[in-house]
Amino acid sequence: MNIFRSLGLGGRARPNASAELREKLPEVNAFVEIAIDGSSQRESVSINEINPNGVVTRHLAGLGPGVAADFLYTNAAGRFRFATVCAKVDATAAWFDFPTSIKTIESFANRRTAARVPWVIPVQWRYAPDGQGYGEFLTASLVDLSRGGASLVVGRELKAGAQVEVRFVLKSKTEPLVELCQVVRAAKIEKSDKNAAGIRFLEVDPADERILVDFVGEQQMLRRDRGVV
Repeated sequence: MNIFRSLGLGGRARPNASAELREKLPEVNAFVEIAIDGSSQRESVSINEINPNGVVTRHLAGLGPGVAADFLYTNAAGRFRFATVCAKVDATAAWFDFPTSIKTIESFANRRTAARVPWVIPVQWRYAPDGQGYGEFLTASLVDLSRGGASLVVGRELKAGAQVEVRFVLKSKTEPLVELCQVVRAAKIEKSDKNAAGIRFLEVDPADERILVDFVGEQQMLRRDRGVV
């Protein structure tokens, strides 16, 4: 099946398109980290469009026709990376050739079986569209916390692909953890004014990840000691 037809984008058939590549593509309106011309510096930009000719992002300083770019991003299936070349730019957008292959850095296929904390944890959150939180923190709750993510229960609608910053305190640390997250799914909670958003933690600091793993493990042990499955 054509990769773009499967996305509802039409266009000429691509014989090598596969379900695996479709799963690895970044999501429209999500954010990716781009490094230009072999630079170690990355900048966060949004995906504006995926069309039969390639990927379109917000314009980035230093881009021009023929400039090499390295994409690094997370979607619902995992964390991925691909290399491509800028085809053209204008004042607001950049067009990139469609990648011939996409490398899997981390798959989320097995994360559903990871240990989780089912209890409600108070949290504060705010939008972080460019990888940096802005505005006042709003109150919310985290449910089903694991080392890779959680369910965020908020008082407004969040769209899949959006980036948010969450701040919360665990028993094992007095200072709050502040984590950048991406919304991978969202839904209205029936018979409630709340919305639930499945979030994945992005680029967690190793010290914070250790705290998350330890906390989840401690809570799982307590549940087993109490005879709770």
